[in-house]
Amino acid sequence: MRRHVLRTDGVDPNFLPRFQATLPRVRDLSGVAFVYAHAEDVSDEVRRFVALDTAGHGSISVLSDLELAMRWVEIAGDSEAFERTVDDAVVALVEIVPLRQLRGEARRRPDEETLVRMARGAQHVADAETLEILVGALASDHPTRVCGAALASGILRWPELLAPVEAASAIKRTARVKRALREALAALAPMAPAPPETPSA
Repeated sequence: MRRHVLRTDGVDPNFLPRFQATLPRVRDLSGVAFVYAHAEDVSDEVRRFVALDTAGHGSISVLSDLELAMRWVEIAGDSEAFERTVDDAVVALVEIVPLRQLRGEARRRPDEETLVRMARGAQHVADAETLEILVGALASDHPTRVCGAALASGILRWPELLAPVEAASAIKRTARVKRALREALAALAPMAPAPPETPSA
């Protein structure tokens, strides 16, 4: 899956017609035809709008976080080539916030909004710079930074974040931060490496 934060707010009432109008242009650039399929609630704050490839190879989803007033696009497919082709078309058609800018915002003001935005713009394989920012925020004494980093860690589900989240959980925290860290651990638990097998006697 590939994803990018969009340079738009999350409350634009004309968003859905514009999203649907973009799909023929994606087809023109990529050769892949998408049709709008449905909208669904991912959580109380997040709503997803889904367009499906007519050949059944993948999807384009735009998600809106109503609490943070942000949107991001996710491109999923059954092959790397499919995702790359569609991603190139989408990036050419919509204005995205580059990950380097999201990282810069998170470094300057590491709070819940900037850390979550950075996570929404990162990819599914850990990169060193984003990881460094999150590990530093998790080790902070500032509750807002730790809470934001916990939320971002739960979004990314990178195995490399499990140990830093566990370390942050071992320190006395406020109830809100402890809850965010517990939720991050629950999201990261399936990413933990399996224990080595014990040789049978």
